[in-house]
Amino acid sequence: MLWKHVVCDGSAEVRRMRRLTVSFHVTVANYEYLVYWRFYQDGNIECEIRATGLMVTTNFDNGQAHASGTLVDERTYAPYHQHFLTARLDLDIDGTDNTVYTSETEMVPTGPDNPYGLSLRQRNIPLRTEEEGKQDYCWETQRAWRVVNENVTNGLGTHPSYKLVGGAAIPPMFDLRSPVLRRAEAITHTVWVTPNHPDERWPAGEFVNQSGPGLGLPAWTAANRSIENTDVVVWYTFGIHHITRPEDWPVMPADTVSFWLKPVGFFDRNPSLDVAPTAAATCHGEGGC
Repeated sequence: MLWKHVVCDGSAEVRRMRRLTVSFHVTVANYEYLVYWRFYQDGNIECEIRATGLMVTTNFDNGQAHASGTLVDERTYAPYHQHFLTARLDLDIDGTDNTVYTSETEMVPTGPDNPYGLSLRQRNIPLRTEEEGKQDYCWETQRAWRVVNENVTNGLGTHPSYKLVGGAAIPPMFDLRSPVLRRAEAITHTVWVTPNHPDERWPAGEFVNQSGPGLGLPAWTAANRSIENTDVVVWYTFGIHHITRPEDWPVMPADTVSFWLKPVGFFDRNPSLDVAPTAAATCHGEGGC
C-alpha cells in the first residue's frame, strides 16, 4: 500500500504501491549476496541486501562445547561472525554541488512552551571536511545524514535534500590489532564523506583480503579535503551480526538488512498524490457477492 486515509463517514482513499526493482546476485566464497535497489513512487529509494549460502563450520572433539559458536551438527559448530558491506552513494541532489549534514533529534526541556515534555527539535550540522565526515551512528539521537543542495530552493523556500536513513549500522567487534580490521579500516566508521573522484572506488583497497593496512578511505581522507558545496560521495557501512543457529544449517535462509534514501524538501508535497485508484477486481458494494 502506498497511502491510505479513512475519513469520519467511514469512506477511505487508498492507493496501491508499485516499485521498480533493480537487482543482482553474487557468490563470494561460501556465501551468496542478493542486492535489490527499489525505487518507490513517493521518491523513496531502498537498498536491501540478503545473505544466504553455506556457513563456515569447524569440527570439535566429543564433549567439548565451543564458546565462540553454535552446535549445528554432530561434532560441528558454526562460529559467530559479522558481515560488512559499504555502499558508495554518489548523490547529485538537483546538481552536483552538495553539502552533507548530520541530522540529530533532541528533546525539548519541559517549560511554558512545552508543558508536557513531548516536543522534539532537529539539529542539523554541516560537514565541511573529510575529518568531520567520519561519522558513527547514534541510537540516542536517531542520527541520519542529509545530502543538501544549498544552491537551490524549493517552492517552500527551503533547500532540497535526500536523507540517508541507516539500518543495521553495526560496529565491528574485532580486536584493534586484528589483521582483518587493519586491512578493512573503512568499517570503523558508519559514514565517510569524500569529494567525488572516479578512481576512488574501493573503500578498503581493490582486494580487501589481500590488501595492506590503511588503503582506500583512510588513505584518501588523510588529506582532509573540503567536502562543502562540491560533488561528494557518501560511503555507508552496514552489516549483519550473525549469531549462528541450527536453523542456518546446512543452507542458511536469507538474512536481510537494508537502508533507505528519503527525500526531504526535494518535493513540495507528497509526490504520489496523483496515483490513480485501482479498479476493483471483484464485485462489491450493495448486495455483495
